Amino acid sequence: MAARTAAMGSKPVITIALVDTFSPDFYLHTYVPTVDYLRTHLPQYEFRIKEIDYRDVDDGIKNVHPDFLFSSASTFGELGAFEGAHQVATKKSAQEKDAAHSLSSLFIVPAASPIHDFAEMHGRTVAITDSQSFDGWQIAKGEISKHGQDPDRFFSEVYETHYGIPDVATLVSQGFADVGVLSTCEFESMEAQGQIKRQDFRLIGVRKGISGCLRSTDQYPDVVISSMPWVSSDVMRDMTIAILSMPRNGRNFDWVVESDFQPTMDLLKSLKIGPYRYLRDMSPQGIWKRYKAEILLTVALLLAVIFHIVTLNILVRRRTAELTQALETTRRLYNERRQSHQKILNLERNSIVSQLSSMFAHEIKQPIMNISLYAAALKMYLKRAGILKEKPAELLEALESEVERSSAIVEHVRSYAKSRPTERKDTALEKLIEDALKTFPGGCVIFCGRLVQG
Repeated sequence: MAARTAAMGSKPVITIALVDTFSPDFYLHTYVPTVDYLRTHLPQYEFRIKEIDYRDVDDGIKNVHPDFLFSSASTFGELGAFEGAHQVATKKSAQEKDAAHSLSSLFIVPAASPIHDFAEMHGRTVAITDSQSFDGWQIAKGEISKHGQDPDRFFSEVYETHYGIPDVATLVSQGFADVGVLSTCEFESMEAQGQIKRQDFRLIGVRKGISGCLRSTDQYPDVVISSMPWVSSDVMRDMTIAILSMPRNGRNFDWVVESDFQPTMDLLKSLKIGPYRYLRDMSPQGIWKRYKAEILLTVALLLAVIFHIVTLNILVRRRTAELTQALETTRRLYNERRQSHQKILNLERNSIVSQLSSMFAHEIKQPIMNISLYAAALKMYLKRAGILKEKPAELLEALESEVERSSAIVEHVRSYAKSRPTERKDTALEKLIEDALKTFPGGCVIFCGRLVQG
């Protein structure tokens, strides 16, 4: 329960904690009046007031276990991210239009300083009230970051007054610091009290706020009252109504509900503090947290590329194998076609030779027969004339023998051209078709189904 029963009484207890990064003026004119008002208007509760060290807010919350906290907008951004805190109310200055534009910072330099703009402040020394002050330093650092500079390395040295004496304006006017950072309306307040003179200072990047106070930066929300997740709904209701109903009674502020904390979160991100302090962490865990989306996207792209390469290689090997097989088939078909073509040429050549042989045998037979007749007639004539002697008779017989031999050769050649009886035998029709297709010299592509004997 948020409101615990006091050990010595019956009243529920509400613990209010202050994360103190503020000036004494805030404590006197804002914090104390608000707590006193709550004690007066919520008498049914007992209030316990605690303070949490801004250097270790997480441990402070664990030890104090507060129900409500007063903190700067930057601390609230961290509480909302890590502790689940929710806004109850935000301080709004009476001079400002809304609570989202209340705090700012102002850069000052001595009137005789050679510094005239942000760029010329680089490498100089700076005086501030406190490094944890929202409008006394963090907002100023955010403005430096907007100018494209690293706020942690922009100044050569940073002097903190911790709200003591000498103050920032004194350090700057006396030359102990080149630049000074003042919080919201601090310059006008010191001038009104006669502590400084306007002509003694030059204001850097000055612009005028709605309240009339000079500033060098954008404006951000002021003090935020937030509740922790364990606060009960009844206590939350009573506290919210009481805080938002708090009258001014001569004070220059109200408590209102503010909805726009995005500029504050952007400021914290640019400074890498609060919920964005992990941006400063260069460990593997920090890098993972900071670039998780980019790392996952890169890994996904790498996996996609690897998958594409592997798939492409497999496809290339498959296509290469298919192409090799196709080339081998083409080469085999080409060789078969060439052999078939050679067979056809041989057949044609043999056919021509056969025809020529038949023609030659047919034409030469008659002269051979004539030679045989003339030789026989000559022998008969010589014999009748009684002049056939032994030697001519031998020659004529030899001539007749050679004529008969020549005639036998002619008949043998002519026998090749004569038709022979056809020999029938069983042959596979599929083989005949395949052999027939191979005889086409130009090649062909035909789908042949297998023949099945029925």
